[in-house]
Amino acid sequence: ATPVIKAFNTTGSANMENPDINGTKVTMYVAGDDAAAKAKVIEIVDQLGFASFDTGALYTSRFLEAMASLWVHTAYVFGKGPGFAFNVVSR
Repeated sequence: ATPVIKAFNTTGSANMENPDINGTKVTMYVAGDDAAAKAKVIEIVDQLGFASFDTGALYTSRFLEAMASLWVHTAYVFGKGPGFAFNVVSR
C-alpha cells in the first residue's frame, strides 16, 4: 500500500513562498500513519524553512482540514490576508 501523508494545507500562498514571519518560522502541520514516509515529509517541510509539527496519525488530517477552512475564513473574511499563520508556541 502507498502511504498517505497530509501536509501543506494550513497556510496561505505568502507563507508558502516565504515561511519566515519576522524571524519566526511558520508552523507546518503533518499527519500520517507511516512513520518512515512521515519522517521524509517532515524533512522536506524543515528543508523548505517551515517549523514542522507532527499531529500524529492520519485521522488527525480531518482536524487539519478544519484548520485550513478557518485559515481561509480568517484570511479573507476577517481580512488578515495570505501572510498570517497559525503557529505552535511553547513555554
